[in-house]
Amino acid sequence: MTEITTCLPLKPSVSDRTVHTNLSSSCLRAACPDLAFRCDGDAANAHAIVILAHGAGAGMDSDFLTTLSKALAARGLFVVSFEFAYMVKRRLSGNKRPPAPKPILLANWAAVLECTVQCSSLPVVVAGKSMGGRIGSELLASASLSPLVRSRVAGCMCYGYPFHPPAKQEQLRTEHLAESRWPERIPLKIVQGTRDPFGKPDEVANYSLAKEISIAWLESGDHDFVPLRRSGFEQRDLIQRAADLSIAFIEAHLCDGTLTLPRTLMR
Repeated sequence: MTEITTCLPLKPSVSDRTVHTNLSSSCLRAACPDLAFRCDGDAANAHAIVILAHGAGAGMDSDFLTTLSKALAARGLFVVSFEFAYMVKRRLSGNKRPPAPKPILLANWAAVLECTVQCSSLPVVVAGKSMGGRIGSELLASASLSPLVRSRVAGCMCYGYPFHPPAKQEQLRTEHLAESRWPERIPLKIVQGTRDPFGKPDEVANYSLAKEISIAWLESGDHDFVPLRRSGFEQRDLIQRAADLSIAFIEAHLCDGTLTLPRTLMR
């Protein structure tokens, strides 16, 4: 059985729900001056916001994140991409800095999430590439979020989750993804290449993950979703597929009638 996802634009709901959003790069920068932001999509007509964080080594202007952000926006989502403070400093100084300590990364993520919730009544999806997704998911699993912010998070998406460092399978980064730690109400979708050195199918199959967590595998993709040449696909094809999977995930978990999303055909 092959799943074919036909992507349609998001359409306004027949619901009489009033949506309020003042989100923009300028208002986000005013609230979080140490960070950098880029917004893609039409905030006035979107029905959900995706906050997208970058990985450890490349900022929000990487080819991967730019392509993914625009693909999500083209499907009717409003995408807020941001850079952690250490990446902003790296860009300004020209010196390659390692990622900041985890507490600082968590604080950066929390500030963006808090500002987004305060500026908009739309549902929010926490998302990120590699480290960005890992830190976002750890924030959701922590006890630090206010009840208001937690109630507005509709889900989490991780693109290329770093289950462990390459060739160091014993150094797992999955403690917060266990049934006992992961928040029951928040679904998590991980989109992973089958050749990803940070976690391959045969490895991940042995991990004990919460029931709210599902994984979609992109055949022959590496950590950046670059496939083998013999596959006949290119990186942009796998990123577009990741965007399709993201839309299907949001459709499945925002079942309040406010979204008109892809038709999924089975044959």
